[in-house]
Amino acid sequence: MLFLTRTRRVIPDGVDFKQIDGEWDWDNFLILQALIGAMAFCFVPSLRDLPFWDLRGCIVALLFHVGVSEPLFYWVHRYHSLHHIEKNSNFCLFMPIFDVFGRTLNSKSWELQKEISSGKSKQVPDFVFLAHVVDVISSMHVPFVSQSCGSEPFVTKLFMLPLWPLAFWVMLLMWAWSKTFLVTFYNLRGRLHQTWAVPRYGFQYFLPSAKNGINHQIELAILRADKMGVKVLSLAALNKNEALNGGGTLFVSKHPNLKVRVVHGNTLTAAVILNEIPKDVKEVFLTGATSKLGRAIALYLCRKKIRVLMLTLSTERFLKIQREASPECQHYLVQVTKCRAAQNCKNEALNGGGTLFVSKHPNLKVRVVHGNTLTAAVILNEIPKDVKEVFLTGATSKLGRAIALYLCRKKIRVLVKL
Repeated sequence: MLFLTRTRRVIPDGVDFKQIDGEWDWDNFLILQALIGAMAFCFVPSLRDLPFWDLRGCIVALLFHVGVSEPLFYWVHRYHSLHHIEKNSNFCLFMPIFDVFGRTLNSKSWELQKEISSGKSKQVPDFVFLAHVVDVISSMHVPFVSQSCGSEPFVTKLFMLPLWPLAFWVMLLMWAWSKTFLVTFYNLRGRLHQTWAVPRYGFQYFLPSAKNGINHQIELAILRADKMGVKVLSLAALNKNEALNGGGTLFVSKHPNLKVRVVHGNTLTAAVILNEIPKDVKEVFLTGATSKLGRAIALYLCRKKIRVLMLTLSTERFLKIQREASPECQHYLVQVTKCRAAQNCKNEALNGGGTLFVSKHPNLKVRVVHGNTLTAAVILNEIPKDVKEVFLTGATSKLGRAIALYLCRKKIRVLVKL
């Protein structure tokens, strides 16, 4: 449970995919011990008369562990290390008394633990992904609940159904007392990325009475990230719902001095698209202009005094966006209703509608693209040239499909997570 152990970790590295793939059979030794116990119970009749609880048996087991098991562990694990950092010390993790007897107790052990517990050496995450629980069944798939299920793609397993009432009660307790907590983390190119979870389930986001409580949890998480020094916090799934908090604008408006950047998928896509526009551009043809993404792009460009040809048949929606711009910038937004208007535009179209226009007008000089294709291009541009294999999540989405098809044409092996 990372939310309990994050201040006491000796190794800062996260869990890699190889370890995740190998954890599906972590409980094999428990199954083996259960089978051996069942066989002994069946073939040794005298065992059937054993009491359910015997204090003497606990004492014998404790003496056996201290006198036999731990000393054996100590001798077998010499050239071990201080939690895999310094060799030739701290061989006996659970009973360091044997390291004291063998004079192999690392002198830095207590200082290291004090430093870690104090939080002085704690690395601040560069990026936080603020998610939430989907439903009761999915809550039982997190790694600290079930390692086996957490290492596999999501699927409802029959043995989990009897545990559903317990998970439901946990949901009620989280609703009443829990706060946003750390779920997982990973290090990518020297930067720490963390996933935090708001203790709310998907259906709760549609309860009017739960709106204020959810926003309060999100606000506390943003303020906490800002205090820690986090650079970017991304609102995931329903945490960015327009009806809930205006896609995060509620918190940015309430706390104008925030240092952490509060973003979500649409704002990141808009940023990627705007970053691709050359600085000398004076005119842009914009499809999907009245969508959330198109609106953000149009308003930004008009503030930069760039003329935006907004392709839309809805005059009402166009005027609504135009009125959001300042009076001195409104004339930079121009409504067009025909795709052929792009023929007179010298620059690329943004957030393009897609294949319908391209196939209908094959002689267009302007390249019609959209958010997914631009995002895919940026992602592909970040992949090192020497990569031979890629693990791809969300592979069946439009974005994932474009990335997978491009990589396979480059003869790069793509591991698709369905």
